[in-house]
Amino acid sequence: MRLKNYIMLTVFSISFAYVESAVVVYLRSLAGKLMDIFPMPFLSPMISAIELGREASTILILIAIGYIAEKTPVRRFYAFLYVFGLWDILYYAWLKIFIGWPQSIFDFDLLFLIPLPWIGPVISPVLIALIFCFTGSLVLLKEGEEFHFKLIDGMMVIFGGLILILNFLLSSIEIVAISGVKGLESFQPHSFNWEIYLVGIILLFLGLFLPVLRFYKGLKVKQ
Repeated sequence: MRLKNYIMLTVFSISFAYVESAVVVYLRSLAGKLMDIFPMPFLSPMISAIELGREASTILILIAIGYIAEKTPVRRFYAFLYVFGLWDILYYAWLKIFIGWPQSIFDFDLLFLIPLPWIGPVISPVLIALIFCFTGSLVLLKEGEEFHFKLIDGMMVIFGGLILILNFLLSSIEIVAISGVKGLESFQPHSFNWEIYLVGIILLFLGLFLPVLRFYKGLKVKQ
């Protein structure tokens, strides 16, 4: 049963990543930014509003799939992480197949738009996605319901996640604070704060992996 669910979640992630990348190809073509997304294109207010709704809907779909796939809150959370992570990795894989982008894992990308543009090199969300896939797979492929987060685990996930999100938003926050939203139209990213990123991703990894490690150790004790 576990393997069957895992396979179907994988199939969904592959398919949904295809849909996501196809939509982005259409949007880039519409904006005339097929290979280089920066400086950021500003679409019409209607298209921009639809795109914000699409991004929010995408996350809700991934959450719903994780909820349906498992029975307990923590397992549902890890199912969401697995689907999200694999979807994100394969999104870039499909883009590479479709348009030959990214040309490098260090190419900067527009990751998300809510509440401001999230900006970072391609490798930065991919590494996070790999952590999601790794920890999610360990949980989804193992039987056993006694799986619990400790307070420290949750704190590391929350603070690690917030640090990563803030780092992705940092450039946009600085530009808007100085030049307003219009300043984003001419922004060309050249650097990324890897030190802050490293702190965030280590906290995130520990917060997600340590509960899995305890879960596996608990199963061995029972055996």
